[in-house]
Amino acid sequence: MPEPTDISAAYQEAIASLREKPNSRECQNKLGWILYYQLKRINKDYSEHKITVEQFTSALDDNIFEYKKLDLLRRPDLLHSMFTAQQITGLRKSERLSNAYNVAVEANIESPKDKNIQNAYGWVLFDQLKKDVEDFITEKITTGMLIISINRIISEYRQLDNLNKPDLLHSHILKQLLK
Repeated sequence: MPEPTDISAAYQEAIASLREKPNSRECQNKLGWILYYQLKRINKDYSEHKITVEQFTSALDDNIFEYKKLDLLRRPDLLHSMFTAQQITGLRKSERLSNAYNVAVEANIESPKDKNIQNAYGWVLFDQLKKDVEDFITEKITTGMLIISINRIISEYRQLDNLNKPDLLHSHILKQLLK
């Protein structure tokens, strides 16, 4: 489904269609794509500092809640892949790394060859590595704790076999390791 020019109007239309035909796979799919585009826009607006962290977190949570109500979950299709990747990205950007990590691990188990999910998972691992290096520099964690964390992160990153390596993510991870 192409991205609608007016996402709010498309959302209202999809909700109305779903009320008329609550079991329609087509109506659920349409709403799912609109929720994906909303989530993508929310992530972009936050990245461009157009909304506050509170607005971002609230919109992210509302959007994820709405998507989970649909009967689209656990479907290994493009919509679910892209929505889940945006969800992981949103959680990561809102500094809920442990939530982002948990969603990424679960999604990767469900769809182990999904490139979108693996890419989002890789960026979560990068943010974890970056945080651990910063914590080590500021003496919040010990050398031993940092080594354990680095080993876990690199081990998990190496298992993401559908990523194009080397790429920007790969370069950032290497840069953190050299700090």
